[in-house]
This record gives sequence, C-alpha cells and structure tokens, in this order.
Amino acid sequence: MKVTKGFKPTKLENGETAPELLSRSRYLCVISSDKWNEYQQNRADLLFKRYPSLKQAYDSILQFREWYKAKTSDFEPFQNEKELGNWMDRAEESSSSEIKNFRNLVINHEQRILNYHRHGHKTNAIAESVNAKIQQAIRQNKGARDLDFFQFRISIVI
Repeated sequence: MKVTKGFKPTKLENGETAPELLSRSRYLCVISSDKWNEYQQNRADLLFKRYPSLKQAYDSILQFREWYKAKTSDFEPFQNEKELGNWMDRAEESSSSEIKNFRNLVINHEQRILNYHRHGHKTNAIAESVNAKIQQAIRQNKGARDLDFFQFRISIVI
C-alpha cells in the first residue's frame, strides 16, 4: 500500500482554501459593501454563500452603523430611539451569539449612546484635552509658590 505524503486541501471556486477565504475576508467584513471592488465582491459572494451566518451578522452590523451615522439637525429624536429599538429587536432574533452580545452591550450603554445623538454628537474630548494640558503644565512647573504666576502660565497654555 502506497502512502502519500502531502495533504492537498480542497480549493474553492476562486482558487483559495476555506481557511484562506476566511482570513482574506476579514477586511471585507469591516467595510461597507459599496466600497468593494469586483474581486472583493466575488470573494464576499463566495464567503456569504458558504457561511450564511456571517452574512446575517454582517448585515446586522451594517444596519447598526447606518443608524449610528450622524443625522441631520431636523431629525426627530424619538424616531432615532425607535429605529434603535427596531434594530435591537432584529438583533435579538439573530442566531449569532456575537450579535446578541453586541446587542447587550448596546442595551447597557443605551442612554449614553442616545445622549450622544441628542446633543449633536459631542463628547468630552475637549475637556480631556484641556485636562491633559493642565497636567503637562503642572509637571513642567514642578511646583509653584506663586499661585498667580502659575495661573498665568496655565492661561497661556490653554
């Protein structure tokens, strides 16, 4: 009996093996489908045909991203909350445990997310930046005895 030494994995339609298809499709799942080129579109079709649960998860995440995009200023805030609730209902019906975990994460931070949308997509980044500048001034000053001069230096930095 002759024993062959090499293992030859089965190739898919595009010439890749299944592990190659999965590893090379990571970027596809991060970007929107309208940004795919023709080769990426073919790879995605093959990937989603072979793994339909990935397609369901990809579509669900795209729906959330679309919801999260900045809305116009005349957009009704209650409509925004309703759309988020609709997305959460669809995510609950998903068979993917990752989508359900992401849904639970959104539920845990729902009020913060909605406040971010209600207040014009503002964050505390400005306050964090000012705090970092003050801390840097304190480190550079290494202790000041004259409080007025220290406040003057802080006003120049900020």
